[in-house]
Amino acid sequence: MIENGKTFCGRRSRSVCAIVLLGSFVLSAVGPTARAAEPEGALSDFLKGDYTYVIKVAEAGLRETPSNPEWPLLLVRAELAVGRYAEADGVMREALSRDAQSIRLRWLARDVALANGRPEEAKERLEEIRRMVNSRMWMYRAPAELVILGRTFLALGADPKEVLEKVFGQAQKADPKLRDVYLARGELALDKQDFALAAKAFEEGLKVLPDDPDLHAGRARAYSGGQRGIAVQSLNAALKHNERHVPSLLQMADHHIDGEGYGDAAKILDRVLAVNPLEADAWAYRAVLAHLRNDEAGEKAARDKALSAWPRNPRVDYLIGQKLAQKYRFAEAAVYLRRAREFDPLHLRAAAELAQTLLRSGEEAEGWSLARAVHERDEYNVEAYNLVTLRETMAKY
Repeated sequence: MIENGKTFCGRRSRSVCAIVLLGSFVLSAVGPTARAAEPEGALSDFLKGDYTYVIKVAEAGLRETPSNPEWPLLLVRAELAVGRYAEADGVMREALSRDAQSIRLRWLARDVALANGRPEEAKERLEEIRRMVNSRMWMYRAPAELVILGRTFLALGADPKEVLEKVFGQAQKADPKLRDVYLARGELALDKQDFALAAKAFEEGLKVLPDDPDLHAGRARAYSGGQRGIAVQSLNAALKHNERHVPSLLQMADHHIDGEGYGDAAKILDRVLAVNPLEADAWAYRAVLAHLRNDEAGEKAARDKALSAWPRNPRVDYLIGQKLAQKYRFAEAAVYLRRAREFDPLHLRAAAELAQTLLRSGEEAEGWSLARAVHERDEYNVEAYNLVTLRETMAKY
């Protein structure tokens, strides 16, 4: 269900109506030229990992042409990439005061709020987008804006299949070279553990944007569970285009931990922290490495650092618990996964991981109950669906 029972049109059935209307709007837009032109070369420099240079260019551009909506978007993204969360917060507040109509800014403002440990404000940004679209739907018909609407629909609980087909699908038709739509499609599929669909989305994007490191990294995630060779190939391609690409480096570290290459993982994490000293995932992985070598003090210090910007970030304990469970340390993993759920009871990935961990450690009653709860809340969650199906099959014998 959508949080607090709200949808863009007031009821779930009416949200479908909104999606259809928005889809028809975008096809009447000009297409790629309907979006504001990006500052020349800045996005390309960002994708290559020249974050410090982009910050300088964007700051200068913002002083010269403060009305250009692309400058604050690029500046904030670059500052987030290098861990300048407080600076990004200040830039975003100024940008929002200048532009009261941009839903692209408000979606990014959600990321800024989370980076600075304000999840309630992040939720309010979603509500702001919902209210803005309800009152002025006709304003938000450009493909890039439609992708933001689709992401917001999903965050508020809309049906993923409808968003995929009627929002992201329409945005892609209107602008086949829009990188955001391929990323949004792929991330949605990854979130639901539909790895084949995710691979398709990222590969379609790479056909038109072959040098995009985010698309390569997404493709790597899609193949990481089954075809590690393809995943590593994709990560190498991403790092060829951007050797400082944090998502790819984190995946590399994850692969090394899986293969017990703990020294190599530590070196890669050093590279991540050289880019962003506050990267929470990197510190979470360091906590895992410390746990595996029985370094309690190091584990605590790394976890504390991971939570320094957002003290109740559920992803930190979810990630630590997930990696410990993969090392068959189920009792220790359960402790972390329970903490993640204490921070956010609606964190479905932590709940699904905890369900599997409990089942593997013999705590079947709670494990099956939790798996069913996840499935009831998200019928597209493949992990939970498989567990519930297994349980129903077992009950027949």
